[in-house]
Amino acid sequence: MADIPAAELPDKMQHLRACLQCKLIKTQDQFQDNGCENCPNFQDLSTFTTPTFHGVVMMAKPTKSWVARWQRQERLVRGLYALQVVGSVQEEANFNEYND
Repeated sequence: MADIPAAELPDKMQHLRACLQCKLIKTQDQFQDNGCENCPNFQDLSTFTTPTFHGVVMMAKPTKSWVARWQRQERLVRGLYALQVVGSVQEEANFNEYND
């Protein structure tokens, strides 16, 4: 697992948010301080994350996990992920910026 980068895990269970693009879950403070480890062009907390999500899964070995394949997350960093997010990136945010 040392060769697979890891996202910062939430340090508390309050003020959790999920990235709207990759579904990574972190605290509001962690997103503000460090952004999203999977989305290099993460810019704004309110635009790119949501406090509304369903289900949680820990991806410890995303390259070997059937759940990661099912969620299409096998190329993402190890971390805590939502199974489903509610919301979408606001219109002024360009989805293509995520995948530069």
